[in-house]
Amino acid sequence: RTHPGGRERAESGEGAEQREKEQSGERAEPGEGEERGEKEREGNQEKEQSGERSCGAERARNQKKEQSRERRSGVVRERSKEKEWSGERRRGAERERGTRRRSRAEREGVEWRESGARRRRRAGRRSGERERSEEKERRRKKKEKSRTLHSNSPATFQKERGCTRYE
Repeated sequence: RTHPGGRERAESGEGAEQREKEQSGERAEPGEGEERGEKEREGNQEKEQSGERSCGAERARNQKKEQSRERRSGVVRERSKEKEWSGERRRGAERERGTRRRSRAEREGVEWRESGARRRRRAGRRSGERERSEEKERRRKKKEKSRTLHSNSPATFQKERGCTRYE
């Protein structure tokens, strides 16, 4: 056999034998490399079963499952309740600031009036919630209406009257 360069290809004895065997259809006896491959594969299977070797994505998925399981079991829910009671869960520093000033005023017996801006903001937050709930209510009613009133298509006509429309 010659290289594209035209030089004779010097093949070491053992390499050539193995190549010839493969070509003639016999499988060369497994070298060290193949044995090592087998061992590694077995090791990997064991790891997979023990859950050691889960790839990043899988690990993330499992973590998520774990978290949602906790959430269902109410572990996390308890924590957020605690936060609410202890007041950790106020939104940011602005509420914090208001309460701090108010409590200081109470301590020192100074009268403390909420600034107009803050009062308006609080009122706005409340009315915003009210609007949302009203919106929901409207949507619900609309859905119900569309469910109960029969449409004028022949199919529903047949279903409701139990007859064909065109007789």
